[in-house]
Amino acid sequence: MDRSDPEAVAVEAMRALVEWETVGDTVPGASIQRAAPLLSDEVVERESGAPGRWAPVWWNQALAASAWSSATAQVAPSRVEVEAPEGMRFIGVDVAWTWHADTSEVVPEGGRRSCTVNVEETGSNEFTVAGYHCEEGR
Repeated sequence: MDRSDPEAVAVEAMRALVEWETVGDTVPGASIQRAAPLLSDEVVERESGAPGRWAPVWWNQALAASAWSSATAQVAPSRVEVEAPEGMRFIGVDVAWTWHADTSEVVPEGGRRSCTVNVEETGSNEFTVAGYHCEEGR
């Protein structure tokens, strides 16, 4: 992917964060590791916290069905009304995902998010995701 395109970095990172493969993923946060090349170290560290003693109902349902998700993401209007600091950009991204399974198992409902992604230039005309905020169902 073109790391010199801040919109492409934002879109691909948000898409990767909602794609799961329950045969190999043991926790919902496994998607963070796949998106890690596009995320700053601080974002990876913050988002890679232990899953705790419970998992969301949708994750347990996906595991039971050996399900996987696919996602689409696209640039959307940013909801940020302030100017980004030099070297940063605020990019709006809408992402939607769907669950699939090989069997007739019940899979979780898909979802959608509207995200504001803080993309930062890291040097050599490359960008990384320095932070993001998403609102579910928008």
